[in-house]
Formats: sequence, C-alpha cells, structure tokens
Amino acid sequence: MASVFGILSSTISAGSSANYFGQMTQHLESQATKAQKKSADHYQARVNAAYQQIGKWSNLDSDIEGAEDTLKSVVSRIKSMISRVDSLARIVNQAESDTDPSAYATTFNSLLRGLVNSATDNNLDTDLIGKTEGVSLSFPMSSRSSATFSVTGSYLGSDWTIQEAGGEVWIPDRKAKSIVRYTDYPETRAGQSANINDGLVLDSLVGSDITFTYGSNTASPTQYTGTLTSNGIGITEAWLYEGLTTTTGRDNAKSALETATTFLESEMSRYQTAVEVAQFYRDRAKAYMADLRTDIAGYMEESQSESAKIQEDAQRRASNASLVMQSAMMMNAETLRMVTLATAASAKDLSGGSGTILDILT
Repeated sequence: MASVFGILSSTISAGSSANYFGQMTQHLESQATKAQKKSADHYQARVNAAYQQIGKWSNLDSDIEGAEDTLKSVVSRIKSMISRVDSLARIVNQAESDTDPSAYATTFNSLLRGLVNSATDNNLDTDLIGKTEGVSLSFPMSSRSSATFSVTGSYLGSDWTIQEAGGEVWIPDRKAKSIVRYTDYPETRAGQSANINDGLVLDSLVGSDITFTYGSNTASPTQYTGTLTSNGIGITEAWLYEGLTTTTGRDNAKSALETATTFLESEMSRYQTAVEVAQFYRDRAKAYMADLRTDIAGYMEESQSESAKIQEDAQRRASNASLVMQSAMMMNAETLRMVTLATAASAKDLSGGSGTILDILT
C-alpha cells in the first residue's frame, strides 16, 4: 500500500501548480523589466549624446551669427561710403562746369566729413573699418575642431598729416572744422590753427612733398613745407585739390575719388565673401543639427519598438509556460485516475471480487 501513497503524494495539486506558475510569471516580468530598462538606458545614452552635439553646434551657430551680423554691417556701411564718394564726384563735376568753382569747396569738405564718419562712427564691438590699428574678426568653423576663419580689418576712414622737417605736424580736426599745428601731438599745440575750408592755400604738391601758405589773407602769411601722409581711402579736404578751382586740382580730386571707389568696392567684395563663408558654416551647423534631431527621433522609435518586443516576448514565454503547466496538471490528473482504477482493481482481486478502494485505503 506504501507504493500507492507514494504515487498519490507525487501528483501536483492545482494549488501548488498555481503557486509555481505565479512565481514563474513574476520571474518573467522581472526579466522583461530589466531588459526594458537596459534597452531604454542604451537609447537614452544615445539621445543624450546627440543632444550634447546639438548644443555644441547651436553654440557654434550663435558665435558665427554674431560675426555674420558684424560683417553684414560692414558691407552695408561700405555701400553707403561708395554712395558718398559718388556724391563727392558730382560736386567736383559741378565745380568744373561752374564759373565760380570756389563755392563748392565747403560742400566737398562737408560730404567728406560725413564719409569719414560713416566709417569711424559705430557701436560695434569689433570695428573692422573704423580703427587705424590692426583689428580682426574670427569665428569657429566646426564644433569638432578648433579651426577658425579670420577676417583682417582695414581702415576705411581718410586721415592725413603734414610732417615738417623740424618735427611739427599739421593735423585736421574735422569736428572743429580746423587744421591745427602741433609741436608734440596730441599734447602740445604750436599755436597755428586754420579754417579747414580756406585757412590754408596749396602752393605745390609733388609726390608727398608739399608746400603751402598759412594766413594767406592776412598781413603776414607764412609758407611751410613738409611731407604729406595719408591713411585710409586717401581723400583729403578740398584745399589740397586747390579748392577745386583749377583743372589740375579737380583732376587730382577725380583721381583720388576713383582710387577710393575701387578700393572700397574691393573691400566690400572681400567682406561680402566673408559673409558668404559665415553663412556656409551656419548652414552646415544647421544641417548637422537637423540630422541629429532625426537621429534622436529614430532612437526613440527604436527604443519603443524594442521595449514592445521585449514585452511581447515575455508574454509569449508566460503563455507557453501556462500551456506547459496546464498540460502537466492534466497529466497528473490522468495519472491519478489511472492509479485509482488500478488500485481498485487490485483491491477487488484481494477481497475476492468485492473490495473497494476505500477498503484498501482504510
């Protein structure tokens, strides 16, 4: 009878099977949760890395944008300057056709003052055309290297000085509309100061060697000689073109204006090229950021897809386990039934044909 009890005790009850199945389901769910977290962390790391790259390219774009704005401002200012030079040329032409050309010197000087101011008066942090000392503008070309693109400034004002052999120097003060003589610029004035329109009279100008008269309308005019030096676009006040009253003076003015226009157009082209370079690198930065945002969307989609697959796999495995468990329970039930029948048959034999399973078990 002991063998019968062993067989009966080895069968899996419905309660124990349900408990085992619950544990197995929890295990599968735990595995799925861990797998989903690992997958999510993997894709989140890729998303974070992409966002870091976007941040770098965005900073690059911002830096280039600032440089681009400065360069565009320079191009705009040079365009204005070219227009002002054209206005000066028209004044020279009008003086040429007028019977009293001396009346145009003041207008010429006033327009020249506006031309110089358009180059030097600005609020830009990087003044590429209004500073006489070396100024340059640089901007980064990539977030992946330290490479930069640089633009060297060029002074587009128009300054001039006359240096005497003894060290004294004549310098125009356009705001005060005067020309001042210094023994030590800018600290010590020599005492002479002339109206910028007609205070000095040009006697001769050969190359850079100049002779002129101070106080020509006074009782004691004084003649000076020196070296004329110009800086920037090379246009001077009308008195250095003989007040626009002579053909030679007007021709010299026309030549200076033509040279200045050519120089300004060349500089405008150079700065415009720099604007285009800045735009190219900004466009490239924006393209990289767009690609990175596309990558991020792809990572998030892949993460969701993989998480769903992990969940589906866990559900499939749980379903398979359930089927196996149900099969096992059905097999145990069938085994129990067969054992019962076999035992009953044995009891019948032992009792001469009238025994029952209860008789045997008791």
